[in-house]
Amino acid sequence: MDIIGSYWIEAIGLSVTCTYTTDPLAPGNNVYANVSLSWVDTLATLGLGSPNAMFSASAFIQSWTFYEPDGSQSPQQYGNGLYQNAVFVNNCATITFAVIVAQAVGMAQANVFTL
Repeated sequence: MDIIGSYWIEAIGLSVTCTYTTDPLAPGNNVYANVSLSWVDTLATLGLGSPNAMFSASAFIQSWTFYEPDGSQSPQQYGNGLYQNAVFVNNCATITFAVIVAQAVGMAQANVFTL
């Protein structure tokens, strides 16, 4: 297994979604990708929100594409939403990671490996 890339994604706000899509990979790459929420805190810690506010943060793989036999990219493929924290994609073209926060700060690390 070789690493293609490791990425940090951060979201800060009352209701924010931040995404990161990898640059297109070369055709023929079979990849394993994962994402993990590394840090979460309330906006109150930054002096931006109520100390009693409910908050949440999630990190997941939003979608991916693969190369069709004719060399074009497939339409986006969607997994299990907030539950999709890892995926194996044959002939992978791109992967899109997401971090969603509500009244919070959330930071995640995403990794993409070739097999």
